[in-house]
Amino acid sequence: MRGIAHVVVLAIALIGGCIPTPTVPDNSLTLMVPGGVFVLCEGLWQQDNASLSYINPMGAVQRSVVTSLGDTPTDIVQMGDTLIVCSNTTRELMQIDRPTGTVLRRVRIGNHEQPYRMAIHGRQLYVTCLNADAVIEFDAGTLERNTQNVPVGPAPEGVGVTPTKVYVAVSGLGDLRKNESGAGTLKILRRSDLTEVATIPDLPNAAAVDVDAQRQRIWVTYRQAPSDTAKGGVVVIHGRGDTIMHRFTLRTPTDLTIDPATGDAYVLCNDGIVRCSDDGTMQQVVPRTGLDVWYSVWLRPSTGELYVGNARQYVTDGEVLVYSLNGDLLRRSPVGLNPSAFAE
Repeated sequence: MRGIAHVVVLAIALIGGCIPTPTVPDNSLTLMVPGGVFVLCEGLWQQDNASLSYINPMGAVQRSVVTSLGDTPTDIVQMGDTLIVCSNTTRELMQIDRPTGTVLRRVRIGNHEQPYRMAIHGRQLYVTCLNADAVIEFDAGTLERNTQNVPVGPAPEGVGVTPTKVYVAVSGLGDLRKNESGAGTLKILRRSDLTEVATIPDLPNAAAVDVDAQRQRIWVTYRQAPSDTAKGGVVVIHGRGDTIMHRFTLRTPTDLTIDPATGDAYVLCNDGIVRCSDDGTMQQVVPRTGLDVWYSVWLRPSTGELYVGNARQYVTDGEVLVYSLNGDLLRRSPVGLNPSAFAE
């Protein structure tokens, strides 16, 4: 599970050719210049040591753009020149000015709702609350609620949005809640009133959601529960009829990202990064070796490069690995603890 894995991994365990190493960038360069990438680093649960790193176009890294992100931030989205971060343990939403790294606004959303994943469409921000079994719509400009909690089922994780629908992956947290109603499904809500209009079943331990709006495709990872013998995988869903087009079998997929140019999905799993296409074909792009934990993957739209958040072993500083779409390692940059999400 990408995001607070160092927290939920215990629960899930209980329930379930040579490439030269690139040089480390020179950090003496001017850092907050335009054209770089923000890296959200979760830190460790209840340690309040999260950070927002910035890798500028020359490769220099500023390790802490924002003084305090709250405890265990789990996702970041972009609205124009504003970044929005959700912090799970401290139950906060935060707006950050992209050009300067200045915190513009921070809002505590409640005593029980712990935000986990976000998706944005215009000024509408959709946030899943893992522990509250709900999704909430906020105004992305003011961070005020547009709705109260909308129940979706046990442990909602990933969320994606199209002009007419909201897609929510309801995991059930592996074996812990897999027998509860709605666990292991994709809930489909009508955007206008967040009424449930359909459910896609048989997605045990569903996790990440990504939407290819141009081609009306929705991609969802599922991981199976620890007690299941089958492998996990990813499905691609046709948005017009909300039916599964293809199912790909993969070992413990945890994250995915879509190439807007081709519509291909790049899926992070135990074996590395695998490219899946909506014609049903797949191909390994980057094999993974060693004991490091690859925590997240993101395709940078402006450059067509794959960014991988390497958490190493969770308790030491991480790094970002950048690959070409052919699988060549281009560079690596040191960042904070547990890099879990990216934004331009």
